[in-house]
Order: sequence, then C-alpha cells, then structure tokens
Amino acid sequence: METLSQKKKSLSVFSCFDWTVPGTPELICESAALARIPCYYFPKPISFFKPKSNQLGNLQGGFHHGSLSILATRLGKLRGLSQIQNTWVIRQLEKAYPKNDYKDSTLIYNNLESIVGILPRLKKMYKRIMYLCLDYSDVGGDFIANTRHADKILVVPKSMVERIEKIYPNKTLEFPQLTSIYSPLGKKSERVENLLKLIPSPRIIYTGNFNKRIDEKLYRTVTGTMKECSFLSFHEKPFQKVGNVFHLPWLEKDEIFSLLEECSVGFMPYDLKVDHNLHCIPLKLFEYFQLGMPLVSTDLVNIQYLKPLLSIGKNTEELIAGIRESLLEPADSSLRDKRKAVGKKHSTSNQVNLIRDILNGT
Repeated sequence: METLSQKKKSLSVFSCFDWTVPGTPELICESAALARIPCYYFPKPISFFKPKSNQLGNLQGGFHHGSLSILATRLGKLRGLSQIQNTWVIRQLEKAYPKNDYKDSTLIYNNLESIVGILPRLKKMYKRIMYLCLDYSDVGGDFIANTRHADKILVVPKSMVERIEKIYPNKTLEFPQLTSIYSPLGKKSERVENLLKLIPSPRIIYTGNFNKRIDEKLYRTVTGTMKECSFLSFHEKPFQKVGNVFHLPWLEKDEIFSLLEECSVGFMPYDLKVDHNLHCIPLKLFEYFQLGMPLVSTDLVNIQYLKPLLSIGKNTEELIAGIRESLLEPADSSLRDKRKAVGKKHSTSNQVNLIRDILNGT
C-alpha cells in the first residue's frame, strides 16, 4: 500500500473560517485525511499583531495546520502597500511548506478579500488552483477578481451553477455540501448530559449561531406559539434560557451529534429577505439527515429537491404545522432511512473519491 511519504500529490486549502468553527473547507480537509492525501490547511489570515505560527504543524496522518498573517485588511485597497502585503503573504507560504511541496499541490480557496491580489502568484506557485463558491454571490467585480485565475470553479449552491457556467462554461463544477461522519457515541459527555437535564422534551434544534441569518420575528412567533416545545440554538455566551428558548454554548462536533440524538426535529428558520440565506444549502441539513431526523425549514431555493424528506414552510402557520406533524412521525418511518441515506451520501467518508478526482484534475 502506498504510504503518505510516497505520495507526491497533496491538497492545500485556504479557508474563510477556522478549525474551531468548521465549514465546507474544513470538511474537504477531513475527506482528504480519510483518503490519506497530505493536506495543508490555512484558516482565514489573522492580524500580524495577534499570536500566530507561520510554520505548519503536523497534527495527524499527513494533515498540516498552518497560519497566515496580514498587516491590515485596508492595505488591499492601497496599490503600493497591497503589493508589499501580498509579497509578504507569499513568502510565508513558501517558508511554510517543506521542500517546496506546494509545487505539486492543488489549492482550493474561497474569497481572499484583501489579499485577492496574490492570485496570479498562487497560479504560478501551485499545480492548479480552484475557487470554492460556498454561497450566493453576485457575479460582478469581486467574484471575477477571485475566480478569473482559477483552473476550476467548484460550486456548492445548485442555483449558482448555471449563472457561473455562463461566465466560465468550461471550468464550472457542481460540488456537494459536505457533513462530518456520524457514528453513535454511546455514553454522552458530562456537559451534554447536564444540558439535557435543563431542557425538557420535545426538543426542536437549530444547530447554528442565533444571529442575523435567522428570521427573528418568525422565530419568536413559532416559539411563542409552541410553548409545549423547547427550542435550542447556539450562542457565544454561556447557557441562557428565555421562556422555552434555550441558547447553548458552542459544543464540540461529537457533542453536537450526541445532543442531536436527543432532539425530535431539526429547524432552519432562515431569513429569506437576504439572498445569501435564500440560496444557501446548509451543512446542518445533512447533519440532521445522518440521524434520520425530521426537518422543518423556511423556503430555501436549493433544498426543494429533497421534498418530501423535509417539510418546507412558506409562513409561520406552515412552519408550526410542519413541526407538529414531524413530532408525530413514527420512529420506524421509512423516511428516516431515506434521510440517513442522503446524509451518508454527503458525508466526508463518502466523498473521498471526489477529492481524489479533484487532485487528479478530472
């Protein structure tokens, strides 16, 4: 069997997130690790004045975690100074890889924001570069600046594929939303056990931060009407209870799955007045599906193909009806197995061949 040390090809990932709050770029790294592909991961660049390490740390089995720093985001708008900053970022990259390993690495990146000017140099530095479109975007100046040098455009939202194909007909590929692998954990952590003692069932959960992506007015109406249910979401603050609404501190990935095992219905009350929300394909959807959970959502464009595995509400009345109907779904419903099959299809373990294909340029 070929070992990691014998492999020449590698994957590099620039993320707009970080490892503590994983998104699709981090899950691509997870798939690469499962495929035994060396992977170099860089989270969103941080200020030079914050603690950091410019060296890649080998965490496990060929996965390397690095960091990049910038002087200031504003420098990206100042021509002369932006070139100095871009050169500095490139030098950090060159020093971070052992033995110039970047030369045979495929880079996946998303919005580079203030350092978008480094793309021509990344194009020369890496074997190939691929832009990852995660959400709805207008296809104007910023999008073109981030994509014109890319060899391929990997597009997660289905509703964006056709729009991007009109610009890049020969290099646009639809890319699946990914989710971490779920496996029953058995004994729950003490933290999850303590939380469950405070939250009566039935539990309706949104596994996301309670922020501007949520239609707060709609959410208040639903939770206020369904006082017999507990509604859960996450928050950067400590545990909070407001009536039948519970804001939980952030949990580890395994703890989230452990918590989901004790919840009845997944909920996605996104604010559809924002295009970014309307066209999203939430990672959490496939987390719910891996457990076979019923799911109720506002009317997102890119989840329509999954009906009738989920319930879509176009107003508060339909959402409330959907939750109540979901609570009555039998534990042995055939819908649960169908959801699990979809969730498994999107899991990082099931997408290792896709990552290999990307690495091979196919």
